[in-house]
Amino acid sequence: MEIGFFKGQPTEYIIKYASGRITREGMGLAFFYLKHNTSVVAIPTSSTDASFVFNEVTSNFQAVTIQGQLTYRIASPGQAATLLNFTIDPVRRAFLSQDPELLPQRITNVIQMQTRSEIQQRSLEETLRDTQSIAGVALARVREAALLQPMGVELLNLYFLSAKPTPEVAKALEAQYRETLLRQADEAIYRRRLHRRRLDRLVSLDPQRRCRGDAGVFEGGGSRVGQGQAPVRLGGKLPLLQRPGALHQQDLLGPRRLRADRGARAAPRPVRDAAEWRDLQRWRRGRLPLVQQRRDCPDWPGRETVEPRRAPAAPPGSSLTTRRGPALSLR
Repeated sequence: MEIGFFKGQPTEYIIKYASGRITREGMGLAFFYLKHNTSVVAIPTSSTDASFVFNEVTSNFQAVTIQGQLTYRIASPGQAATLLNFTIDPVRRAFLSQDPELLPQRITNVIQMQTRSEIQQRSLEETLRDTQSIAGVALARVREAALLQPMGVELLNLYFLSAKPTPEVAKALEAQYRETLLRQADEAIYRRRLHRRRLDRLVSLDPQRRCRGDAGVFEGGGSRVGQGQAPVRLGGKLPLLQRPGALHQQDLLGPRRLRADRGARAAPRPVRDAAEWRDLQRWRRGRLPLVQQRRDCPDWPGRETVEPRRAPAAPPGSSLTTRRGPALSLR
């Protein structure tokens, strides 16, 4: 059969050539044709997406790779048909040449030239940061200058998806921020370990502070009293710190100290036994805290050499009752 039938798509601009002359043209045509002298040109007018990748050099001579995507459409099919061959096989509906594949590359070249002028004015850091603004500037320049109009093409959108430097430069750019993060992590670890070490030291030195530090306070006559706290003196000689350590001091002194404290504030009462008499005499001479501290603290320096003073003899006429036996007569 020498007669064929062709039906174009609604988005295709069809041009029918018969014996080298244009017989019909328009959008989505359908017609019969003679196979031996008819050529059919189908120009797609729908929007088309194309990806691109190109390399450029910044103002500080650093290579950068731009990857993006563009959207275009053929606005003037007749003009595009004079530049590129869009002839198709009416039966297979395939292009007979590779010219339609050259159109995206030609558009990419125009975009690259407009992008180069912008990148050469920026450093590498600015290029990596202002990728989208560069794409907007390149799109505006292409539209204003009508650079794609001779090809009958309209550029709809332009996007720069990524801008990457060379791998060596990328590592160098990441090094500063990476080192900052590592330094902050090291500082946090150091502060945590230092705080833990201080707490361990306080826990290990707490018994020694209770034994040695409080004894020094009693020997120095209240020289380590906290700011704004006045020592309480029993009988004008024994200081008592008004701080949490006072409970520990009372534990070291024992119930006899508490009885002595109450006895100094209340009315005098007769002495019960010989041990209480000796404690009373030591308290009067201001030696009870030091002797008690040295006796109860295991790591007191020179503990083995410290001996408490002997209690003076009871006054004549006193009657004492010991813990282990009947009342004693000191006459």
